[in-house]
Amino acid sequence: MICLGCGKIIEFFEPKIEELQDRVCARAGFRAVTHSHHIRGFCRDCRKSTAVDPEIESARPPRDGARLLIETES
Repeated sequence: MICLGCGKIIEFFEPKIEELQDRVCARAGFRAVTHSHHIRGFCRDCRKSTAVDPEIESARPPRDGARLLIETES
């Protein structure tokens, strides 16, 4: 997670995300060598110390579930 306020990087590991990546790659016949997942937003400290820009907050996608795009050859 990358804070847009202070630039702090918060590393995390989530087994469910890793498992999903593996399933998506397998379904597409893709062999992943490396990957990078970035989540941009505001850390707890920045959210407490400053007002978050309402335009940025309103630009966030709805939290109704993840959407995944898989491109395949026709």
